[in-house]
Amino acid sequence: MFRSKFRIFLTVLISIFLFFSLAVGCVFLWFFPQHPVNVAIFKVVYEITPSKKVFLDFYSPARRDIHNNYLPTEVSEFLIDKISNSNDRDEISAIVGLYVLHAESHRIGYFENLQEDVKPKIVETLVKQLEDEKNIGGKLMLLEEVRSNKHLGKGSVGFSRESVELPKFTTVEDYRKWFDEKAAPIVIPAYKQWWNSDLSWEEKKKINPLQNTNISVSYCCG
Repeated sequence: MFRSKFRIFLTVLISIFLFFSLAVGCVFLWFFPQHPVNVAIFKVVYEITPSKKVFLDFYSPARRDIHNNYLPTEVSEFLIDKISNSNDRDEISAIVGLYVLHAESHRIGYFENLQEDVKPKIVETLVKQLEDEKNIGGKLMLLEEVRSNKHLGKGSVGFSRESVELPKFTTVEDYRKWFDEKAAPIVIPAYKQWWNSDLSWEEKKKINPLQNTNISVSYCCG
């Protein structure tokens, strides 16, 4: 009788300890993404999680507005290596989606100096994600960063220098209205047509998909 009660007590105690450890681990993972221990935890959890997208959405420093919205360097290198070596479209899409979220917070530069054979994977994924009109600005900035191999700083989508139509946006709402009603219907088909052409990647990357429009994705602000 005593042994039975002791086993129950021990089981409950272990369960409480494991639950507490898990809770502490989640809090640690949530608030301190740059810590070396946290990076190690991230890699382990990433490998065993059944849904990469759900986990990466949970993890994203940009969504949680911590660590200045930046991904830790080791985490980014780990994820880019995953893109390089994976043929799983869902996994690649989940990782690229994380970078899109960070691009929307003007946190880009992660795709600089990628190996050339990795770039078409990322561009193909981004062009497909243009079908979802959410976070179009972030997708465009990443597309241009990969295509041009240039860091765009806090890149922006706006009128090209050649444009004769230069309205002034007095509010964020004005800009969003212009982007949704005027820019998106132009840039989305332009990038799809560019990517779906019969040109090789070496040829495509030299062509600005927006060159015949009055819109540009440009460097801004460091």
